[in-house]
Order: sequence, then C-alpha cells, then structure tokens
Amino acid sequence: MEAGKPSDQKGLTKEEAILQIRALADELGHVPKKSELPDPLKNRIRPLFEKWCYALEASGLVVPSERVQEKRRKREAHKAAVAARAAKRAEKEKLRKQEKRSRQYQSKIDSSK
Repeated sequence: MEAGKPSDQKGLTKEEAILQIRALADELGHVPKKSELPDPLKNRIRPLFEKWCYALEASGLVVPSERVQEKRRKREAHKAAVAARAAKRAEKEKLRKQEKRSRQYQSKIDSSK
C-alpha cells in the first residue's frame, strides 16, 4: 500500500477527504455535521478515519478537548504497558524452553555414560 493511500477500494485518500471536508466547511461557513456531507464522502469517513470527530481533527476544524487528549494518552500508555508485559512473558517462556531443552540434553548425556 502506498503512503497516503487508504485501505478502502474507492481510491479516496485521507488528504483528498480532508480537502473536501475543508471545502464544505468554507461553503457552509461552519464546521459541517456528518449529516451535511454528500453521500459518497459520508460513506468513506469510517474506513479512512474511523470516526467523524477524527476526520474533523485531521481537517484542523476542531481541536480535541484536554479530557479527550488525556484519555488517548492513557489508552496509548496502557497499550504500551500491555505490549511490554506480553514481551516479558514471551521472553520468560523462551528461557524456560531453553532451560528445559538443556536439562533434556544433559539427561541424555548422563544416561549414555
């Protein structure tokens, strides 16, 4: 997939959608509601941005509140902590398996004497 290209099949990039949203905002004179979007663009928002508020943020038309920003920071920190714990568990499991193989190998050597 090329940089800037979405995963959807319509060929509309995020940048093109942002330009269309900004143009609509200029035309309307206010931040557009999702219901004010033309249907072709409205149907592409979810695959490109997940949520309408994310599309507005990407367009620079709204700034998320401090509460929302803090919530996102906490969510990202939680994801990082979960990933770190999973990596630590995987490393412990890997060491455990290596030790088990080592003991089995040593056992074979001892029994062959």
